[in-house]
This record gives sequence, C-alpha cells and structure tokens, in this order.
Amino acid sequence: MNTLNIDLGEEVGLIGDVHGNLPFLIEAIFQLEARGAASLVQLGDFGMLWDGSAHERAGLSTLNKVLRAMDKDLVVILGNHENYTMVNTVEPAADKSRTIGRVVILPRAGRLRAGKKSVGFLSGAGSVDRSSRRPRRSWWPDELPTEEEPQDLVDDLAPRVNILLAHDALRGPALKNRLASSRNLWNANDLAYAEAASDVFTARATAVLSDGGLVLSGHYHFRHTANEMFTRPGKTGAPIWLRSEILSAEWDEGAVGVLDTRTLAVQTWSIDQAAARIGYDALTTRTE
Repeated sequence: MNTLNIDLGEEVGLIGDVHGNLPFLIEAIFQLEARGAASLVQLGDFGMLWDGSAHERAGLSTLNKVLRAMDKDLVVILGNHENYTMVNTVEPAADKSRTIGRVVILPRAGRLRAGKKSVGFLSGAGSVDRSSRRPRRSWWPDELPTEEEPQDLVDDLAPRVNILLAHDALRGPALKNRLASSRNLWNANDLAYAEAASDVFTARATAVLSDGGLVLSGHYHFRHTANEMFTRPGKTGAPIWLRSEILSAEWDEGAVGVLDTRTLAVQTWSIDQAAARIGYDALTTRTE
C-alpha cells in the first residue's frame, strides 16, 4: 500500500476533464479559491503534458504562477487521454508522485486523507474511441493501470476508505442506462474494451470502499449522480451502497465543484466561457 503525506482538508475543490484547456482550468482555480476550497483536485484528462510545445510549456508556467500566488498545489489524477510518454519523463518522488512546480501528479493508485476522511485514488480508464487514435501519439496503452499498480490502494489487510478519487466511474445500472443510447456510435471492439475496463475499476472500487462510500470521477463528459447497491468481489459477495458523482468537462454544466468531506455533499457549477477567456487574456498579458 502507498499512503501519501497529503491532507486535502475538509472542503476539496474538484475539476473535471481539462483536455489542456488552460483558460477553463485557471478560471476554475480562481472560483474554487474564492469559495474557500482548501485544496484543488483535477479528476483526469489533465492534458497539460501532451505535445511538449513551447505554447504548452508557457501554459504550465502560467498555471504555476497562479498556483504559487495562491500557495496551493493542483493535485492531478491521471486519465485516459494523457501523454504517458511525457508523464513518465517527470522524475517520481519516493511516494511515486511526480511534481511540476505546484502541479502534483499522483501515482496510479494509493491513499491520502481529506480532513477526517480516508481517501483512495485510482487513475486511468479505457478509451471508447481507441481505434480512431494513433498509438503513442494520441492513445497510450498505459491509460489502464497494470495488475500490480492498484495494490498500492487495494489491500485486504488495510481499512476501507470513505472516498475514492478517480477518472473512471462506478459502472452501475444508472450509468449503463445513461450510456445505452450511444453504444451504437462506437466500434464494437473499442466498446467492449472500455466497458471491461470500467467493470474492473468497479470491482476494485467496491473492494476498497466502505459501505456508503463516495466515488468522484470525470471521463464521461456529463454531470451524473447515483446512489446504488453493488456487490463486493469475493466469496461472500456482500452488498454495499455506494454513491457516484461524475463531473463533466471543460465548459459544460457541472465541470467544477466542491466536496464537503464532513457531509460528503458535492456542489457543482459551470464556468462561463466568454468571461473566463477575457480573464485569461488579461492574466497572460500581465504575466508576459
């Protein structure tokens, strides 16, 4: 098991899929700071390590200036649309995290704390559009953790966690129903691959979460909430209730939010695109 020396505090700022959209990300950070979030967590598809261009490096520099001014880290859960070749060039610390200034990229799996709550994290997801992407150019097989990496989170001898931070989400009846109408849009092999990956994620989540636990996710590009019964893996197959909260992406409704760890309440909202771009232009003009 890998437990990081990180406490996210009682009110955790949440950011859905970014896909390298820096104006969205910086406005989300400003709004979360204004609402008193103790920490900042990005739930995968960060996309700020994608092509290594001068433009991208300048964006990371701007992001770090904002984070330093607030004296906050941006904690990143890796998603499926990440350039894992670039991510792996960042030297890992002893706890396997990778740091770029005030951006902290978490390992593939592990544990930390948020106030009085125990928190697990598990990265990655299966790309449902895998066959339309170019291997190691726009798709990386590293998007899914290895069989060994989740052992840093899932430990039969360790206490279960209250909260799981992830990119993928619990594949329960509500999510299956919501995705049913779009299944015919995807290549059958890609769909089977992505659904199998989500089933594996769900099994790991149900193994590690306490009854009544909460999973916070991105990946699906829509806001979704569900409270459903699942069955723990193993011989006993004990039933447990888990809640799923999926944040949307970028400018969509519900892409930014705050988790109150005392009550496990999640409040989300959207970012106004036009206002964010005006603010971003003003910020980058000042910092040039």
